[in-house]
Amino acid sequence: MATSNGGPAVAALRTHFQIDWAVRAPYRELVEIVASVRAIEPSVRTLRNHDVVIDFQGLMKSAILARISGAPERYGFARDFIREKPAAWFMNHHVTIDSKTHVVEWNLQLARAVLPGVTMPSIDFSAFAAPEPSGFRERMVIIPAAGRPEKEWPEALWIALGRALSARGRLLLLPWGNEAEHARSVRIAAAVANARVPERQPLDRLAGLIGGASFVIGVDTGLIHLAAALGVPLVAIFAGSEPGRTGPIGHGPIAVVGSKQRQASVPDVLGALETLA
Repeated sequence: MATSNGGPAVAALRTHFQIDWAVRAPYRELVEIVASVRAIEPSVRTLRNHDVVIDFQGLMKSAILARISGAPERYGFARDFIREKPAAWFMNHHVTIDSKTHVVEWNLQLARAVLPGVTMPSIDFSAFAAPEPSGFRERMVIIPAAGRPEKEWPEALWIALGRALSARGRLLLLPWGNEAEHARSVRIAAAVANARVPERQPLDRLAGLIGGASFVIGVDTGLIHLAAALGVPLVAIFAGSEPGRTGPIGHGPIAVVGSKQRQASVPDVLGALETLA
């Protein structure tokens, strides 16, 4: 059984093990189609009867789920490499990794503790890449909200960027996943001509929306990584995280602006967009 973040690592392990992935309901379809594993809701009933648990998240929540499973073998990152240190108490295999590598490689290193020699797999996202109706490729998808406030770009800069893109004839779509994200998208769209906030959509339809876009611009959150996996031209804006560790990886054109040390400007984003055009 796997918990959270380890997409490529789980895909690498699936040819050798029967895998259940403990995941929240909105992500079940993406996990099952892309990783080709069974997604389960985390509960005492579903977590039982597993031989091995791998915790790719390193948080107390995921570590407690691992312990509840009763699995005799529980693998997680060594204490020095996780944000919530007490989570290590619930593991009986603590894996030391090269922290200078990308987070995808972190997870593969953890997977190699279970099965030595596993490598980066090829993951098929084509099920989500179907284009939207005619004319959609004139549209851009804007992703302004992140899971943590420090990863977000100021709304004033999003509005300035949106106005610059709108002046160039772009129609902007600002999807959202929860009420806070909806409110942020609505505020930005209200200040920008040709900006729209679509209805809330399940992840598979949202992936189709992203897969059919001409460009995606967003902060460090799961949706930009999905855009990268789909090969959509992407400008990723980093603020409270470092692109060397969590930057998007994909076969399409990608430009990254900003970092923890330097806030990206609107000209930075527009210049990056020009390099992808």
